[in-house]
Amino acid sequence: MGKKYLDYLPDGVNPKDLNTEQKLEMVRKAVSDGVGKGNDTKVINKIGLELQKQDSSIEGIDVKKNLIYQKKRKKKLIQLLMISLNKYRI
Repeated sequence: MGKKYLDYLPDGVNPKDLNTEQKLEMVRKAVSDGVGKGNDTKVINKIGLELQKQDSSIEGIDVKKNLIYQKKRKKKLIQLLMISLNKYRI
């Protein structure tokens, strides 16, 4: 956990002993207070992957996998657009 999250640490809990739910709650509080930044994506990814390891029935939490799918889809749509635009001449 980053230093900015220490303000959101539950009382009497060592940062190394946090469970997944406590980590998620800390991130939520930090983001809702406006402390969150772009780097929080890494933290959210780590927490999401931990949750998925604990319960494999949870789908859609693997952000990297979802981003790869979105990038492939975007690339395919651009290719289709270019093909259709190349059919027309001005």
